Amino acid sequence: MTTTNYYKTSNTSRSGSTKQSLCVGATSGIGKGIALKLASQNMDVSIMGRNAQAGKEIIEEMKRIFPQGKFEMIPVDASSMKDIKRVCEEYKKNHNRLDYLVLSQGISSMAGRTETKEGIDVKLALHYYGRVMFVRELQDLLRSTLTISSDVRVLTVLSAGIHGTYTNLNDLDLKEDFSLKNAADAAGFYNDLAMDQLSREEGNENISFIHQAPGFIATQWGRELPTAVRWIIRAVQKFARSTEQCAEYLFKGLTDELTKKGFHVLNQYGEPTSVTKDHNEMYRQYIWKHTLELLHKALGK
Repeated sequence: MTTTNYYKTSNTSRSGSTKQSLCVGATSGIGKGIALKLASQNMDVSIMGRNAQAGKEIIEEMKRIFPQGKFEMIPVDASSMKDIKRVCEEYKKNHNRLDYLVLSQGISSMAGRTETKEGIDVKLALHYYGRVMFVRELQDLLRSTLTISSDVRVLTVLSAGIHGTYTNLNDLDLKEDFSLKNAADAAGFYNDLAMDQLSREEGNENISFIHQAPGFIATQWGRELPTAVRWIIRAVQKFARSTEQCAEYLFKGLTDELTKKGFHVLNQYGEPTSVTKDHNEMYRQYIWKHTLELLHKALGK
């Protein structure tokens, strides 16, 4: 299935109200798919990721789709809270609005706990803590955009509706209780709680905070895994949906009138799904406090 089946070239001229989107983790896979989709809807798009060369190639694709659009690639180490703060400060200097923030950065690895220089497990840094860091650092820009647009949204793409829970309050960053399952459950559960918490923050009442599952997608996911495991994944992926199809459902969830503000958990089709049985005020407040403390520590505050 080719990209052009989904992303039609636009001849629409620019207007002063052109929306601005930022897609983190967009140099491949799901992030690339949603970035191209947003460009096809006549939006300016910034992408962030590790692979600068891949980013440049995606920029050229977006230019073909929406020739009048403004596009840029911003390299970032999305596992580093300090680097996230740096690129967000740079982004705010160069942009006066941010309508859609899409977070899909991630890693596939069977390794045990692997700490970043800031002492955070790399999986949790990418799948959770870094995502909260992006929202918090860009929050003022998201809020100010509400003065010129009634449609401001944040989408984190991970495991909405399909993850378990991790509730060991004595080891929330998994320093002692790490396993692949615990890391996956914690990241998904924490994303639910954080999006819920952010939607309640003063000034965020009219911003949409969405956690959506992408489903089983044919991407290059698993590049970090052993060769034999990658072969199995690639064979099974023949039956998976394409990144273009995934982007359609992510865009549906991102722009649906029903998700225009507040907290939403969506399935792989962009439809409402349920939070876990442990999603309650106690865990929301406890994990949010832990998250802020960890981010402050990572920044050396």
